Amino acid sequence: MYPPLNTYREIQPLPYVTPQVKAELVAFRIDQVQVQPNSSAYWNAIFVTPTGQELSTVPVSISGDEYSAWGTDDEYLYTITMKKLGLTPKSALK
Repeated sequence: MYPPLNTYREIQPLPYVTPQVKAELVAFRIDQVQVQPNSSAYWNAIFVTPTGQELSTVPVSISGDEYSAWGTDDEYLYTITMKKLGLTPKSALK
């Protein structure tokens, strides 16, 4: 298992509402990356509020051409996570 990628990526705010919590998710980080060499990878995208509270975890996976495109640049994991989850980076809002 890879070490967590603790750099947060800011995203366009998303509402997060449950019966107990009403908040806004503003960033995510990647954790628990597991790799099946030459095949696939799995990880969790962990979303946080403006105060840094982690409220939501979403599993993400890649295989085939997406896995092959990864190469050695871990920035790709952030990019593909945003694509798969339909997220917009905060910098794209300006």
